[in-house]
Amino acid sequence: MDEAFSLMLAPRPHRCLGARLEPLTIGHALLLQRLDSPFLSGQPVTATRLFEAVFVCCQHHDKALANMQRWWIPKLLWLWAWRHRKTNLQIESTKFLAYLDENFSVARVKKSRGSSSTAGAPWPVRVLVALMAELHWSEQTALNCPVIKANGLLAALAESRGEIKLWSKADHEFYQWARSQDEIKFGKG
Repeated sequence: MDEAFSLMLAPRPHRCLGARLEPLTIGHALLLQRLDSPFLSGQPVTATRLFEAVFVCCQHHDKALANMQRWWIPKLLWLWAWRHRKTNLQIESTKFLAYLDENFSVARVKKSRGSSSTAGAPWPVRVLVALMAELHWSEQTALNCPVIKANGLLAALAESRGEIKLWSKADHEFYQWARSQDEIKFGKG
């Protein structure tokens, strides 16, 4: 079974800056995007933005949205940063990136010939709409869905319709064999 499906069924616990991170939901991803989080936009990550992202992801997305609008949040983030002033923020940032990478996991797919297009809508919106349209979920149910679970369910649905072909164990073994042959022929690289 692809690791993305294993993680969908049993997500690993993640901690960053001393806080336990919730499984990343579509609601979290949309809130991070709304805040223009550098973890999604690729901008440089500052200590304040790291604390902000962790604050969003250590609670339910609805609660995070409400809390981000409270007057005391800048003070809380400052206090939290002061408390962690001796913490290695590079390590904590790496932990948060690992959390995002794992939660954004998607099952490996074999690309169909001639299929390439650029989407205009942000990916969290596309996933939200797909969950509502394809699985007939309410908006709230879809917003509460962990991203990795949404990716896994939509990939399985697409494969069941014949729209994509997920990698099998045989595909992975062949890939590993071909890679080892390249290393023998060309050296490690």
